[in-house]
Amino acid sequence: MKPSNIKKQQTMNKQRTGMLFLSICAAFCFFSTLRVAAQGNLMVLPKRVLFEGNKKFQEISLSNIGEDTALYAISIVNMTVNDSGKHEFVSDTVTDSSMHFADKFLRIYPRQVRLWKNKTQTIKLQLVHSAQLKPGEYRSHLYFRAIPKQSALGENEKVKTDSITGVAIAPIIPTFGITIPVVIRSGARPELKVSIEQAKIIKEGNTNVLALTFVREGNISAYGELTVTHISASGVETQVGYAKGISMYTMNQKRNLLVDLNPEGVNYKEGKLHLALRNMDKAKLDIMTETDLLLKK
Repeated sequence: MKPSNIKKQQTMNKQRTGMLFLSICAAFCFFSTLRVAAQGNLMVLPKRVLFEGNKKFQEISLSNIGEDTALYAISIVNMTVNDSGKHEFVSDTVTDSSMHFADKFLRIYPRQVRLWKNKTQTIKLQLVHSAQLKPGEYRSHLYFRAIPKQSALGENEKVKTDSITGVAIAPIIPTFGITIPVVIRSGARPELKVSIEQAKIIKEGNTNVLALTFVREGNISAYGELTVTHISASGVETQVGYAKGISMYTMNQKRNLLVDLNPEGVNYKEGKLHLALRNMDKAKLDIMTETDLLLKK
């Protein structure tokens, strides 16, 4: 092959590799942004794990709610979160200690489970090397990845052959999975204050949407559920909105949220909305913050 053709071929191979990498990343990031800990046929409980005090072990239940047997790989990943709650994976090569990732202090077993139809299996999560924890809060995520069923190359799938290299190329099979956060609190006395700012009603098509911003202060994250209640001028109360599993991590001071409001029988031009955020990290759902939004014509 001529030198010019070799160089051209190398360039094409790099482009194919890059496209393959982007395709894998796109599939990998798809499920990372999901809030609810259920994807496809897998259900995970609890949806958030918290180590505090003397707690060294936690258990997580995996349930197969589908019709077929499924195989899942379990790992620990690190993620950043922006002010709108979008998660992004962090490379394993990142060693910035200021981000306070928890992966070095966690052990999971087993790391792979096979779940039969309508069956549940428990995995264990252990806190390790706790003596090395400095005061503060640490967070990583458990990642449950579905392992697709494998077939012999050329069976049940359309395989193409590269016209130049002669290499068989099988289509990429989408991979699905979910993540749940794992939080470790160590040392310092927990301090947390949350307030609500910039609450207003906006229109998205025919839907009334409550837009608001939570402001978090303190050395620990917040995890709560928001209840929105409409109170009419005559005092009639109607729950019109609800959001569960709202996370505000220590790397974020603010958290922006949009909540669809129930339109039936409610006049959003009179009365007020009462917003109450309750703490889901505790058995008793204490109110972390609440406020009223006066409605005008």
